[in-house]
Amino acid sequence: MVTNKNKVTFGGSWLLLTLLMIGMSWSAAVSPVTEKLQTSENDGAESIDDLLTLPDEAMNPADNDEFGYDAGAELIGSRTETAKTFLKENGDFEVIVSPVPVHYLDNGAWEEIDLTIESNEGGWSVTQNTYETYFGNDARQGVQMVVNGQTIRYGIMPQVVVLDGNTLSPEPYMAKPSSEPIDIGGNVIRYPMMTGISLDYKVTSTQLKQNLVIREAPMLLDHQKESGYFGIAETMILPPGYAIFLGESPIADGELVKTNQSLSIRNLATGEELVKIPPPLVESIEPTDEGPHIGEYVITVRGEEVTLTTVVENTWLMDSDNRSFPIAIDPTMDKGVQRTGYAYYYRITRWGWYTSTYEYAFSSSSLLYTCRGSGSAANTCTSGSYTWYYRYAWYRFDFNSALPTGATVNSVDFKSSVGRYQSGARNFEVAVLKSGSSQTSNVIDPSSYLYSSGRNLNRYIRNSAASSSSTSLSDPGYYWNGGNVRTIGMNQDGIDDVQDAVDGNGAGSSGNILGLGLRNTANAPFWYWCGSGYYSYYGCTSAAKYPHLHLDYSGGSDTAPPEDTFVPYTDLITHRAEQRTFWLQLKDVTGVDTTSSGGPSLSYSVDNGSWTNVHATTLGTCVAGYWCNFRAVIPAVQEGEYVEYFWAFQDLKGSIPGSTGNPNFKTLPIGGTGTPSSVTAPSSPYNYFVQPDEDADVFNSDGTGNNKWQLKIDALTNFRYYSVYRYMDEQLTYYEDTQEYIWEYDTSSCGSGNNQCFNINAAYQMRYSPTISGYSYANCAQSATCVVTNPKDQGLTLNGQNGPGMSTIWWYNTAFGAFTMVGLDDETGIDQPV
Repeated sequence: MVTNKNKVTFGGSWLLLTLLMIGMSWSAAVSPVTEKLQTSENDGAESIDDLLTLPDEAMNPADNDEFGYDAGAELIGSRTETAKTFLKENGDFEVIVSPVPVHYLDNGAWEEIDLTIESNEGGWSVTQNTYETYFGNDARQGVQMVVNGQTIRYGIMPQVVVLDGNTLSPEPYMAKPSSEPIDIGGNVIRYPMMTGISLDYKVTSTQLKQNLVIREAPMLLDHQKESGYFGIAETMILPPGYAIFLGESPIADGELVKTNQSLSIRNLATGEELVKIPPPLVESIEPTDEGPHIGEYVITVRGEEVTLTTVVENTWLMDSDNRSFPIAIDPTMDKGVQRTGYAYYYRITRWGWYTSTYEYAFSSSSLLYTCRGSGSAANTCTSGSYTWYYRYAWYRFDFNSALPTGATVNSVDFKSSVGRYQSGARNFEVAVLKSGSSQTSNVIDPSSYLYSSGRNLNRYIRNSAASSSSTSLSDPGYYWNGGNVRTIGMNQDGIDDVQDAVDGNGAGSSGNILGLGLRNTANAPFWYWCGSGYYSYYGCTSAAKYPHLHLDYSGGSDTAPPEDTFVPYTDLITHRAEQRTFWLQLKDVTGVDTTSSGGPSLSYSVDNGSWTNVHATTLGTCVAGYWCNFRAVIPAVQEGEYVEYFWAFQDLKGSIPGSTGNPNFKTLPIGGTGTPSSVTAPSSPYNYFVQPDEDADVFNSDGTGNNKWQLKIDALTNFRYYSVYRYMDEQLTYYEDTQEYIWEYDTSSCGSGNNQCFNINAAYQMRYSPTISGYSYANCAQSATCVVTNPKDQGLTLNGQNGPGMSTIWWYNTAFGAFTMVGLDDETGIDQPV
């Protein structure tokens, strides 16, 4: 595992608003692009005949059904990046913690990751993930990986090459062109390169994996078989201000570097890592007792353009006695910390007196191998005469916010799917990774110990005290491409360590990190465990088969009122006096109070008169931990009148079993006191003043000249042209002084059934980029700065005849940096058609 560096010198206005009111705007008339925890211990794993068959659907990491829970039992408000919480029938809670993300942040909310590759105008994409991925219609276009707003382009102009063993100069590998089309299945896209060779991209929740898949031994010239390298060369374009690092230093322009160590793309100014490129793995699709082989990177840098060649030794590839095709050469872009991996340890005694010890640990999202002993391939790791031989798996779990403050962990189970090499039950244990062999040693973060080929991490896995009893796991019943889920329950020491991680006394800067090792306690042959990647051909075919922890917990305190997403409509002079409809979205771990006396309310006052308290309508079902939606109305007022209003709400603390004390109460804006039904107003309520509309045609509210912009579209529909029976008219009015956008609809010719004008399944939302300061031709939906205001998430419902059933106001709140939507009037219609 030596790094070689061969040096060779080379010559040679306030806001740009992108309105994508999809389904409610002019763009709707254009046809869209056609779009192509109680885990069972014996869940019917199937053997897979063609190892390279693409999956029918993406194996998404957060599937409630696979864990044995109904989606309605999940406490959505308790989601974290890597954890899901379910309410059990006895009132306790079950938390499933994964080593990899199962949710991504979408406009401030944790949503379930969907890795399905979808078609778009330029090719294909995955956007409901922790990063965005865009694939071109041609392999030569490469792929774009958007991480934290920065775009890395790589895989550009890929070419299968053979490198000279001395000079590393490339020669194109010559073979018959492939006639196969681009193929897509689930989270994998396959570009044919030539006959028997394809370039696969696999999207996971943290990694974009590129596999050069070689179905059979390449036809090399005789002299090439004895030296040199075989692999893929491609161009990578780095974001401005970033460089590719080897170790702690950027690779210099003009250097030719060969290494088998990990690489990193970092910001030159801050040193912050954008993505890591782990050592390249080369392995047979069908595992062997050798495990993965480490390939080589050959890198040349010219500014922001990098030539990256990923190769394996020709002597290794052409070793017909020990190779089994297909073989995959795997460079990977990893945006997260290393979360799963493997380790191996062995000793060789030579000449009866000289002993060599080898200790390694690596990150890997592929299969993770375990075994123990030597002397018999049927019962140990190898038939060789090693003094010792072990293989282990390791995992990294993050408990940040996974459980509420004060929760007590009652039990912890480790679960993962596994296949085996030889039949029979085997003994395993898990160990929380610590810096010493004592239970009182400090816990460690495994991702921090991958340097020097993971030597120290290997020792921690091997020597940490057991966190479970030696557990006999029954025969999974299948070889590596099948497998079944097996469970190891933690002992009290392990449970205490998990409790420490929950309470912030674990590893990592947050104190919420827990590393876990998996090892045999007696001699055992190879067992193949699912890693964090999504590999259908390894039998890792569902979310429940990937490694995860099941935690049963009880208790926990709720010290905060329900959280909200409300963007206020306030401090403006408006020109419309009609009724206003407001929506409110709340969630609380204990539950939002929806009773007649304690449910959310909206209070309003006209011209500083007395307050009128309106009980808000609950929209749909409101469950603890879920976002709950509410609606309330302020009636129409007269021109020249001044309106003030505020919200009041509380949680169910003290009203449900297991909770004590008074409810947590809050008003919006803050400052009110009492209960939702009997409340004292905050000192500065939200407000708006109604100016006569005709004044808007001539004057601003400060007396200066004004512009009112209006645009009307006749005969509009949300449906495709071949299914249209009725049309509506639509008018957009923009008041320059108030900066309100009024959307009005004439639905007088619309009806139900075939006479609908609104497609209720279409989006009704606004997408905008508040940080853009000039003209942009970019699609906001693909911009890292794009923000979405989606009233349907807050309870707005559409019907086929009248859409939202009213006009709508869209107004940008500069203090919140976001748009809000308010209902206008109680029916559709265009007040002053142009």
